[in-house]
Amino acid sequence: MTTSDRSNVSSSSISFHSPTALLSSLPEDSKMAPPDKRMQLQLLTIAGLVVFFLGIAIPFTLTQAASETKVHGYQVLYSTPSKPDTIVLNTVISSISTETYELVMTTTIVDIPKRLASNDTLYKPFRVQVGPGAIVITPNITNLKVPLITKIPLVKGSTAWYPFDKYLTAVETEAFVGTSPFMGQKAEAIDVAVVVKTPEDFNWRYKVRKMTSDDFDNDGPPGTPSISTSLTIEVSRKFNVYAALVFVCVWSVTISVGYIGRY
Repeated sequence: MTTSDRSNVSSSSISFHSPTALLSSLPEDSKMAPPDKRMQLQLLTIAGLVVFFLGIAIPFTLTQAASETKVHGYQVLYSTPSKPDTIVLNTVISSISTETYELVMTTTIVDIPKRLASNDTLYKPFRVQVGPGAIVITPNITNLKVPLITKIPLVKGSTAWYPFDKYLTAVETEAFVGTSPFMGQKAEAIDVAVVVKTPEDFNWRYKVRKMTSDDFDNDGPPGTPSISTSLTIEVSRKFNVYAALVFVCVWSVTISVGYIGRY
């Protein structure tokens, strides 16, 4: 073997065992690509949303589980003192619908003054009006406790302010002697004592007060009820952890869709 052959073998073995030579001999597409920062950012965003969701959902679930054993029943929102000559009514605000834009109330008669009826005799027929609804009590009626279900249209409020939306309406409660306002004589009014209640509601908060002239400005309630016999009902959404969670989730999805749509 000549000297030139030995040098060729030596150089070839050196180049074969050289890491630099190995890397340079690999094709360009097989080299390790740099990490995709966009993918890392997306994974970091998803992880942050998961942590945020669990951080709200777990305390909320534990709070609800602890309060399930407590049953408080009805909450009294408003009441007027009763007298011996007043009709006592029990009104329950059962629900509100932002789709049909109305409030649902159920009214029952609790007590009738003695000048109108005794235990087994009705001396004078009378009617009770709650908003647009009315119930007539005559000797032919078989159940004095029959409920009067009334739907009250909402006057103010909009879902555009969700979850900070608030609604106002007014309800007029009256009672008169006679079965109809068209009896050919002036109706004799009967004093009414009202107890307004609502079952515990997870989504809504109700407030009831005497109606004032400033409650509705120029947006008067339907039928323009009398201020002296009307109540203003204010309904607002309970801004709790659940509402905050829904609000954040809706906007998170919106932002995520907008972000993905860019690529």
